[in-house]
Amino acid sequence: MMKKGILFILVVVVISTAVMSYASNNASMTLQIGNTTATVYGKQAVLDAAPVIIDGRTMVPIRFIAESLDCIVDWDAENKAVTILQYKNFGVSGAVSEGVSENNFGKRIILQIGKNAVAVDDITYDTVTTYQKGFDLLKSTNAVQIDAAPVIINGRTLVPIRVIAENLNCKVDWDAQNKTVTIIPVYYGEGTARLSD
Repeated sequence: MMKKGILFILVVVVISTAVMSYASNNASMTLQIGNTTATVYGKQAVLDAAPVIIDGRTMVPIRFIAESLDCIVDWDAENKAVTILQYKNFGVSGAVSEGVSENNFGKRIILQIGKNAVAVDDITYDTVTTYQKGFDLLKSTNAVQIDAAPVIINGRTLVPIRVIAENLNCKVDWDAQNKTVTIIPVYYGEGTARLSD
């Protein structure tokens, strides 16, 4: 009788571990340095720029990452600034036609090419991002110093992944042996940072 009980517990533990591992792997995004293929929600996706390492920091294409996390991305070419808008309670696909109200809120993340800073603030749906000519993120009152500045490589904006992912409520895991970075959305209250299919 004791052996059957122990065997039952072992089977439950093994099955639970397998299910959690499967769920964890499928609710994540994995990118590899130098590779333009990523795995998002267990499916293969093609990036328009491969992740790279610059001065020991993993840099990834921001539009792919942000849109995969259901964020809106805006590029200001004149000031070389990128804005990421993450709304709780709805994603990009629902932003135009459904779920839009003053009750939706989230985060705004602003980065500027060549500037070692990021500005993150809370927003409401009607928050508008505008830049004046000569905008300088380093002079922003809510800018925080970061250790790697965004860059443009072959016409694509690459940003330090850890700063972006963590500000978008994600966990970041680095596998040095395989040179892969895994981004895992984390629950944060009413809404969840989630990966788009």
